[in-house]
Amino acid sequence: MFNYSNHSKKYYVYIFIVLFFGVCIYSVSADTCVLQTTNLSKSNYKGHEGEVLALQMILSQLPEIYPDGIMSGIFGNLTENALKKLQSDNGLNPTGILDTDTLDILCSYYNNCPFQTLLLGKDSTETYEIQALQSLLDFLGYYTYPSITGNFGSVTEKSLKSYQSANNLYPTGLVDYDTQTHLCNTFFNLSTIKTTKPTTPTSKPSTQSNFKVSCYASPNPVKINTNVTFYASVSNGVPPYSYE
Repeated sequence: MFNYSNHSKKYYVYIFIVLFFGVCIYSVSADTCVLQTTNLSKSNYKGHEGEVLALQMILSQLPEIYPDGIMSGIFGNLTENALKKLQSDNGLNPTGILDTDTLDILCSYYNNCPFQTLLLGKDSTETYEIQALQSLLDFLGYYTYPSITGNFGSVTEKSLKSYQSANNLYPTGLVDYDTQTHLCNTFFNLSTIKTTKPTTPTSKPSTQSNFKVSCYASPNPVKINTNVTFYASVSNGVPPYSYE
């Protein structure tokens, strides 16, 4: 005989579990936005480079908003222009400043970890995720190559092994499941992480510094007969800068 009473109890318990976990997942997502600081701008981001890097990683997932996709932790003209585009598209005043309304939009709709794929070495073709990986490793002091290539080569593998060893992960040099989880945890905590890049030394005269210039090409990789734009990114040093 079909026992309707027992079946109903199991059914409602199942529905309760689904609803319970659904609420938990939503609340965690809402409370763990990587962006925590308002009013970040070109003139007001020092000490928040990790959060700027997270912002750039989020914006880089929106090529129509941030086609340049530079992830340096430096709040410059490109980041400002991307924010203005995002603000304008969402009916906000395009100030280029990460105000409260812009922060709410980013946290509500675009608060995604950039590491969504298991990257298994040189055959990986997820250019954006590799660039995000290289940018994060560079920010943390593990990436030794002077430019962000988007290609998963031996330098990326070696740098990732260093990151894995430092975080008690098996040093595969690949973005396996455990490494992917740890990278996402690192991403969501970028607002609390300080860059390991060298700062201006105090032992030298004020006219000297550890000057760093990086050059980025967009698009990368590039096809034959395609226009390429090169962007310079400058850190440390004593502004104003002059270069060509």
